[in-house]
Amino acid sequence: MENNIRSHNVAYPCTPRLMPGRILLALLFCLLVTPASAEKAPAVNASTAIAEAGNYRVSWQTETDHTLFQIEESTSSTFKPSRIIYQGEDSASIVSGRSNGNYFYRARILDKQLEPASDWSEPVRITVEHHSLQRAFTFFAIGLVVFIATLLVIIRGSRHFSD
Repeated sequence: MENNIRSHNVAYPCTPRLMPGRILLALLFCLLVTPASAEKAPAVNASTAIAEAGNYRVSWQTETDHTLFQIEESTSSTFKPSRIIYQGEDSASIVSGRSNGNYFYRARILDKQLEPASDWSEPVRITVEHHSLQRAFTFFAIGLVVFIATLLVIIRGSRHFSD
């Protein structure tokens, strides 16, 4: 049987001699069409590096006047998993109720359509280490002694003035 397929000298788009030019053109097109983050990411700060009471302040700021921010929290430096803990116009947030461990925070600017207008900031790490139970009971005992001493002074003073 003879092969009846003719060979045509047609330049197909994927021929080796045309590939480098098309790849370069496709890459250039992707760079031009892909929106770049024009804004610099906000700087994130924490009120403390170690929080013994379990509450602390996380703040963020930018070099320009932006009003919408998104703040993300994670227990991992890779932010997997993570959750959005704040989205809005404020430049700080009080965080409380966290158990012992490391917490990471980062921020980014949002545009008016709530789409990211900047990359994520460098993360800030806060370590929560609550007071030990022994220390808490020591504070309680000292407070009890002060309360009883104050009560005794009041009672003694009232007897002195009534005589």
